[in-house]
Amino acid sequence: MPVKPSRHYEDPVAGAAHIITRLAIALLLIVTPIASVGTRSAIYVLAPVGVALTLVAWLLEPGSRGPRQLRAAIFSPTGMIAVFFFCWAALSLIWTPFGTGPSERFVKSASTFVLAAVAAALLPERTRTSNLYLLPIGAAAGAIAIVVLAVVSKSPSVHSGDPDKSLMARAAFGLALLVWPALGALVVRAKPRWAIGLAVIVVVAELFAGVPLALAATALGALVFAGAMVDKQTAARWLAIAGAALFLVAPIVALIAYATITMTPSSPLLPALVWGSYLVRDGFYALVGHGFDAARLGDASALDMDSGWETPKGYPSGIKQKVLSGHLDMKNRKGGWTRLLKFEPGTYTTVPFEHDYWEEVFVIKGDMWVGNEGPEGGERFGPFTYCVRPPHVAHGPFRTEEGCLLLEQHYYDPQ
Repeated sequence: MPVKPSRHYEDPVAGAAHIITRLAIALLLIVTPIASVGTRSAIYVLAPVGVALTLVAWLLEPGSRGPRQLRAAIFSPTGMIAVFFFCWAALSLIWTPFGTGPSERFVKSASTFVLAAVAAALLPERTRTSNLYLLPIGAAAGAIAIVVLAVVSKSPSVHSGDPDKSLMARAAFGLALLVWPALGALVVRAKPRWAIGLAVIVVVAELFAGVPLALAATALGALVFAGAMVDKQTAARWLAIAGAALFLVAPIVALIAYATITMTPSSPLLPALVWGSYLVRDGFYALVGHGFDAARLGDASALDMDSGWETPKGYPSGIKQKVLSGHLDMKNRKGGWTRLLKFEPGTYTTVPFEHDYWEEVFVIKGDMWVGNEGPEGGERFGPFTYCVRPPHVAHGPFRTEEGCLLLEQHYYDPQ
């Protein structure tokens, strides 16, 4: 009876290199997607380990593929565009007003991107068929982990849908990126049913995570994937044209969004709205940007306290306001704003105020008297006084002797 020969490598070093490569791929494509659901730092810890294993495998069996592939990728049109944005983001750290936070975020993001590029360049040009299943396994496992976390966890932050606060939301965005190469691997192996099953699992996970943008990204990816399956060259050409067009019209979209949509902290379009506000008021900075991470952290530039003041309708001329952000739509009873309110010395009002929105007031400096009769009487409140008033609560009149500066927030209840 013939004996089937066992599979082995004639060169032990080559065998070790292949085993280490498989471990690296498993760590990067299976363990990392699962771990990212539970800890924010998973990708920053596991990715370097996976790249180190890839480097060890390449050193055992080097060849010329690593440097050659990496050099070709960098000097390709796509690579040069990536290098340009990488350098521009690094340059913007010079004028960012947010301290060391954006620098740390940039270093983490850039180093992770570089490590991924190095790992991709060092991997063998041809890999075992079984390795093609590792990414689909990782994507499916990550999706299942998201569903389990969504069902088990009762924490509001987990279900917030904000990728800056919720690990589950961040993992959902990661899935939207991983699912397409995973589906490509299954299609290459002629496993269409498995591919459909994986796509369904990922969409279900994104629904459980409550991240509409991840679902939109997945839907857009489906269109691109379908086009690439029909004609990859045509799909790539049109994708490049669409990307360039979006890059050119993005500022216009941000301006339209800012003009038509109320800015709220929970808005899924908040980065676009923040960008739109920059374009409206920032002149030169609208071209160069406020620095890396500004769309997430907001505008921290110093206020111009000498201009932009106006007397609100119905107020005495000695009272001025300066709106810092937002829009309070009193006609349609929606939105909100943050403003500074300044009383000149000796200013007073004569009748109480009443309005249909919430009001929060903080006295920054000066004296504020409440319940006065003309320029006399009332109860005095000094700096660092805070109060909150529900809608339709009468308050005032007000007066000041030495002048005062207030920070106020006005907003309607969400509809």
